[in-house]
Amino acid sequence: MNRIYLIAFTILLFTNNLIGQDINEYVGSNFKLGINVGPNHNSLRGDELAEGYEPNINLFTGLSFEFKVNEKFSILTNINYEVKSVKTEYTTTIGFWTNYQKIEIEDKTKFQYLNIPILARIYFGFENEFFVNGGFFYNHLFDVNNKMINKENGEDLSELDFNELFNQNDIGISLGIGVNFKINNQNSMAIELRDDLGISNIGNRDFGSISPTSTNTIKFIVNWSFEL
Repeated sequence: MNRIYLIAFTILLFTNNLIGQDINEYVGSNFKLGINVGPNHNSLRGDELAEGYEPNINLFTGLSFEFKVNEKFSILTNINYEVKSVKTEYTTTIGFWTNYQKIEIEDKTKFQYLNIPILARIYFGFENEFFVNGGFFYNHLFDVNNKMINKENGEDLSELDFNELFNQNDIGISLGIGVNFKINNQNSMAIELRDDLGISNIGNRDFGSISPTSTNTIKFIVNWSFEL
C-alpha cells in the first residue's frame, strides 16, 4: 500500500513540473481526498460460454485522490475494493451408464478485486460543475469463488478452485462522465457513470481450459471529497 501512495505522489510532482510552478501552490488547496461507494454491473466478453453468463449487480467502495492542476484539469486515482459476479443456469447429467439423471445447475462466480484507475479529468460548464475523465485501470484479483448449486435440492456441487483458472491481473481502459455539486468551500459531492473496459485476458491459459475472456464493468459512483 505504501508503494501505491508513492506512485500517486510521484504523479502529482511530475504534473506540477510540467506546468512549471511550485508544488506548494497546490498542495493544501488543490489536493482532494474522497470516499467512493456505489453499485457496479459486470459482464464477461469472449466466446459463447463467457457471454452466456448473466451480469450481476454488486457494490464497491474505496478512496479517491485528486490533484487539480487548474480549474479545468485534474489528475485522479482511486483505490477501490470491488466485488464482481456473474451467473448462468444449465442442465447436466450425473451418474454412469444407465444409472444417471439430468439436473438443473445454477452456476455463480464471484470475483474480488483491488481496482486502481489512473485518470485525467476535464471540467466544463458555467461553473465547471460537469466533468469527463479517461485513462486506464489496473485490477488485482484477490479471490474467485464459484458455486454450482443443484436447483432441485440445493446441494453444492463445486469441486474446482477457480483461483487456478484466472489471471491475477486485469488491465483496461476507463471512461467516465459526471457532475460535481459544491457543498461549501472545502466539501463537494460528485456523481459519475464510469465504464471499465478490460483489454487483457483474465483466463489463465496455463491451465488450458479457459478461452480468452475480458471484463466490462459499468459503475455508478457517488463520491464525497474534501480539500486538504
